[in-house]
Amino acid sequence: MGVNVAVFGINGLLGGPVLEALTTTPFGSKVASVKAITRSQPKEKWDKVDYIVADITKADDQKKVVDAIKGVDVIIGLNAPDASVYSGLEAIIPQVKPKLYVPSQFGAELAGAQKVLPGFLQPKVDHSNKVRKDGIKVVDVSTGLFIVPGSFAYEFVPQFGINAEDATVTQRGDANTPISVSALEDVGKVVASIATTADYSKLPDSLRVRSDQVTFAEVQETWSNNHGKKLNVVKQLSLDEAREEAADIWGKGFDPSKFGYYLQAIASQGSGKGLVFESVDNDLVNPGTWEWTKYKRNTN
Repeated sequence: MGVNVAVFGINGLLGGPVLEALTTTPFGSKVASVKAITRSQPKEKWDKVDYIVADITKADDQKKVVDAIKGVDVIIGLNAPDASVYSGLEAIIPQVKPKLYVPSQFGAELAGAQKVLPGFLQPKVDHSNKVRKDGIKVVDVSTGLFIVPGSFAYEFVPQFGINAEDATVTQRGDANTPISVSALEDVGKVVASIATTADYSKLPDSLRVRSDQVTFAEVQETWSNNHGKKLNVVKQLSLDEAREEAADIWGKGFDPSKFGYYLQAIASQGSGKGLVFESVDNDLVNPGTWEWTKYKRNTN
């Protein structure tokens, strides 16, 4: 007997890694079924996964989904923080009554991040709390920043202070701050490990995990080596200056184009502020089951 799992939001970054982890060694043998709910046709299909195309923001589709996933043990949310999607999930989950819900809380530890940027990604916090109030076991997972070769922390780098267009750096705080980072494949395995845990009641309400730690300086050096360009530091802000700047910019209202900046501002404030984890739960979710993926420093 294995667990029955339903996954929402499979067409994003984590969809593939989570479905792969749920259907392959070492976790696939512990999973009886996987149902993937998606608003549009899946970008790729995985064996052993049943696909349900539905728009959970619509009442008729919510009923369709409830009927299709009744009896699942675990629901996993990989969706973006969209109010209408959260509303749909909040209508569906109490009717299904899973034993465990893992929402899309991946990234910064929000309690810490909100010490720097008050209310940062508050809809995620509100969503988890709402589902908990319905009597469902919820486990929030913080993973730090994503590392994706060819993308995050390699090519997309504003969160590390780099302006790739003119090869400049604005350094906020200490360049040697050890920022928590995670590879997508590791996040998928973490989610699968949680989903196949024997006793969900023993899981804490929040978990911090990371594949590695990487500093601003290491990412800056790696980007410079990969592109054959010397980065010019055009501004250096102290910890206090970075905090004051963040308060001023954040106070003007959320701007999605500044999301990379927000992440750097959070990371700049160091331990306990959302992206520099004081402690991690790596051993709880991965007691030697797989090897954590390391950041590829100074690659060419």
